[in-house]
Amino acid sequence: MAAKKSKFNARIQNRGFSQIVLQGNNELTANANKPIRCSFCHGNHTVNSKNCEKQAMYKHGAMLYKLSLNDDEVRKSLRTRIKMTMPLKREWVTENVFSRIDKRFYRSNLIIHEACPISGLSPTQFDGMNFCISFLTQNGDVDHDGNHIWVGGDVMTTLVSTTTVKPKYVFDKTVVMMEGWVSRTTLQTLTQELTEMEAKGRM
Repeated sequence: MAAKKSKFNARIQNRGFSQIVLQGNNELTANANKPIRCSFCHGNHTVNSKNCEKQAMYKHGAMLYKLSLNDDEVRKSLRTRIKMTMPLKREWVTENVFSRIDKRFYRSNLIIHEACPISGLSPTQFDGMNFCISFLTQNGDVDHDGNHIWVGGDVMTTLVSTTTVKPKYVFDKTVVMMEGWVSRTTLQTLTQELTEMEAKGRM
């Protein structure tokens, strides 16, 4: 039963609780507002507030891309980042690389941990790279079935091409350079030197 108060409290109503306000000899019932839900973790707060601790945790040491049909520039920025400036591992992937994933993951928020080139293919195209990623649940937790898995470029292309108005949150952890990675500038230089050495070897 709702508590009886002498004054109306909008904060209580916004939290999803009804209240009874006493006005003289009359009792007025104020129905609860629809509770606020964070679009990232479904918590009882706005997604842009500092109260979303999970979003703040994932943003630490990462760049956040909020993909939505309402802002195509963010999607273009992420695709450019992946194709042109995202650092790559020096070593080839030895783990299993999935060319298909469960359909439920395509709408999930995700973390990009690292990327790796594929031998013989151009790393300036999605299909020339593999990606280590983790999917997040609706509550903002890492999905145990999609934690640090490797996927191919075709899968990543679909993942960063949102088709819904509801935002998709992509956290790019590659903004912090790790040991064993190489920048795109360095990679281009090494590739050019290798090409020149191979050309001289044919002379």
